[in-house]
Amino acid sequence: KVYGTVIPDTIRKNTDILVMNAYPLDSDPIQIGKALWPCKYFQDVYKVVLDAAMDGICFHGLNDRLDYRHFLERQSSQPEDTPIIGEPDRSRLLVWSQNFRGEDFRRRYPKDTLYYSWDVLIDALATKQPKANVAVFPCAGIQIPADE
Repeated sequence: KVYGTVIPDTIRKNTDILVMNAYPLDSDPIQIGKALWPCKYFQDVYKVVLDAAMDGICFHGLNDRLDYRHFLERQSSQPEDTPIIGEPDRSRLLVWSQNFRGEDFRRRYPKDTLYYSWDVLIDALATKQPKANVAVFPCAGIQIPADE
């Protein structure tokens, strides 16, 4: 009852942009997948995920089947970080995160787009969808679908 989220049919049918905040599971960007559940309830929308990723990619023991020493070596050898900015596309996930390193992002989401600037993301979407109906899931990482 606490985390149940009703998505009325009118919202599902009239939404142009779907915004999913990964909070409170947003300290490690590996958790983004937990915030994506609303995607299956919306068709033909721009999908935006907000993920603070304050801790960056964390070592999880089996991370890419590397031991901790190799994990640290790989992290320290990554090049200067740059976002992956492209034209907004409804088939791609648009991720805003100031702390998700570009190389880590490419490895996990090779077809998607990473933005470090909220203003750049908003401007890009405004050119594609100037008058948008937006559905926002403020805590998508812990919200769950519920019946009306």
